[in-house]
Amino acid sequence: MTALTTEGHDLETNVLPLATLADARAVIHDIDVNEEALAARAAGLLADLLLDRSTAGNIIWATDHYEHLGGEYAPSREITVESVTGEYRLLIQPRVEKSKAQQWDRTKGRAEVFTPSWLCNEQNNRVDEAWFGR
Repeated sequence: MTALTTEGHDLETNVLPLATLADARAVIHDIDVNEEALAARAAGLLADLLLDRSTAGNIIWATDHYEHLGGEYAPSREITVESVTGEYRLLIQPRVEKSKAQQWDRTKGRAEVFTPSWLCNEQNNRVDEAWFGR
């Protein structure tokens, strides 16, 4: 178990380090991450990447592009390790690999990004410290 600290926020992980460059190449192929290899070689890392720190659950699909695969892939459902590995290991693709129409739809419909209040506060505090010395 490894404890990570991010500006006062401790994160517990079960991440095993990628020991060699070959391990890293097996996980990252061209511009895509191989979720299957990531789950196999770095136990717990994929699960940690899917965590939504603001809800204590996993991040959600937030798109109807995968709904045809079943209820587990509805926009409001959480993404699980099982839903992006095995039979569905190629489901998640980098933006550049998606069709132009899908890219435009996602940009137009989901341009907002949620930033947790604690992070906004931290940013404001750092600016105050840098500019005003407080």
